[in-house]
Amino acid sequence: MGGYSCAPGNGYWTEDIGFIHEQRTRISTTVDQTREAKWALMGAMLDEHACVQSSMDAGYRAMRDLLRKICTTAADVYIQIETVLLQAQRDRLCDDWHRSGQMLR
Repeated sequence: MGGYSCAPGNGYWTEDIGFIHEQRTRISTTVDQTREAKWALMGAMLDEHACVQSSMDAGYRAMRDLLRKICTTAADVYIQIETVLLQAQRDRLCDDWHRSGQMLR
């Protein structure tokens, strides 16, 4: 059977058209060459996909690391500001944050 393909194969239609042996041989050779070329291209596509996936993974890791740095910086700033405040101010700030639904720690 010809199967699913972009190129003609040695499927059922070759029997009905009345090809001579030489035509069938040439078509068969062409189809085989096309099949080999398609598999080579599919292999190249898989290799490219692997490279893209690796790049995406590296990009996601970099973004995750940057997000961690942002969170760490925000926590460090909060701690620095907290050291400047009086205890009553820290308590009030903490109460305000908890009432607004944002927990700092």
